[in-house]
Amino acid sequence: MAETSTTIQGMDPGLKLLFETIRPKLETLAGAEVNTDAMTAEVAPMNDFQKESMIMAAKQAGLGIPQFDANNVFTGVSGGTGIAGYEKYLDKAEAGFDSAQDAADDQYATTALAEAEAAKAAQAAEDGQDAGAAANVKAGEQYDKMAQAAEDGQDAAQPYMDAADAEYAKANQAYADAKTDADAARQYTGAGAYQQFMSPYQQEVIDASLAQQKQQQAVERSNLSSNAGNAFGGGRFGVAEGVMGAQAGMDQATLVAQLKEKGYTNAQASAQAAFQNQMGLSTSNMNLGSAYMGTGAAQGQQAQLSLAQALQNQNMYGTAGQAYNAQATAEQQQVLNNQNLFTNSAKSYQDTATSYGQASTAANTAATGMAAMSELQQKQAATEYGITSEFGNFLQAQEQAKNDSAAQKAKASGYEAYDRLGFISNLISGMSGGYGTTTTLGQTPDKPSPLATALGYGSMGAGIMGTLNQSFGGNQNS
Repeated sequence: MAETSTTIQGMDPGLKLLFETIRPKLETLAGAEVNTDAMTAEVAPMNDFQKESMIMAAKQAGLGIPQFDANNVFTGVSGGTGIAGYEKYLDKAEAGFDSAQDAADDQYATTALAEAEAAKAAQAAEDGQDAGAAANVKAGEQYDKMAQAAEDGQDAAQPYMDAADAEYAKANQAYADAKTDADAARQYTGAGAYQQFMSPYQQEVIDASLAQQKQQQAVERSNLSSNAGNAFGGGRFGVAEGVMGAQAGMDQATLVAQLKEKGYTNAQASAQAAFQNQMGLSTSNMNLGSAYMGTGAAQGQQAQLSLAQALQNQNMYGTAGQAYNAQATAEQQQVLNNQNLFTNSAKSYQDTATSYGQASTAANTAATGMAAMSELQQKQAATEYGITSEFGNFLQAQEQAKNDSAAQKAKASGYEAYDRLGFISNLISGMSGGYGTTTTLGQTPDKPSPLATALGYGSMGAGIMGTLNQSFGGNQNS
């Protein structure tokens, strides 16, 4: 088997001295073990939010409750029921829909009963259309007879009523005349009633009577003067003349008073006579009116007898008509009772059907609500799971970033010496120019010289550091 060997062609003394200086470090690094565990990032463990999200998802799916150890490592599931979290709402919704369907079936059946009862009511109404018709016809006949009796009675009483009206008219005229006479008699009553009967010539009569009396008294005074003057003397004659004059004045006053009293008495008597005459006429007319009233009353009584007979006939026919009307009403009432019976029964069934309908609607609404609750529960569970899971993933990613950063930091720290030596190796390689090493095939010497070993270490170290530098992000200058 061919072996490789390295022959050092030559090296600059300065570089050789530099190489000899760093060779111990190369030998140390070459034999040192790199702690790669610290350079490997640990996987961030499951956090409480991820754990809770797994529990939520498992419960929602009905798988049971996930179990974890003290380090939040999943160990298994317990208590699985196979019932999803929303299934109870679906069960209630299904039960509600079944209840709604049952109520709807009951509503349909009860509605059919209501329609049957309504049909009976309609049939009763149709059958009852002729109810009481015959009785109504007979009642109509009796009412016709009653109307004819009223008309016949009116015809029989009419002549008597006309005659009574005529007598009453005469009586009213007589009473009116009596009132007119009585009103005329009122002018002859009262304190001044006599004045209209006083003679318009009374003053002339008084004047003529006074003139005649005065003439007579003048004759008597002349006689006294001629006779008494010689017999009694002048003094006694004067007294006698004075007495005669005074008596003449009194006689004149008496005459005037007597004439006036006579005129007043005559006028008063005339007024009284006129009053009695007018009242006599009024009384005569009153008596005449009473006679006419008596005749009219007799005629009216005869008319009332005719009307009473007619009324009796009317009552007889009217009673018969009312009896037939009552019979017709009873027949119609029976029909109406049948209608009400079936109508009420139909309404009762319809009310029951309405109750079933309302119950069906309520159950359907509740079932729809449960179905909506099922969907809402799924959405809510998904939302809660998403939020919890996303939050847990965020926290785990943050923790993982910390672990990765720590690993990168450990890697940079662990390879920092190799990076520096690699840099120096590259520097030496650039400064060596024509100096270097050659590799030949042949037998490897049993024991290489220290220089060859150093150069070999340097070459190997440069290659390792270059590779590590490229692999782990180190800087390499050429």
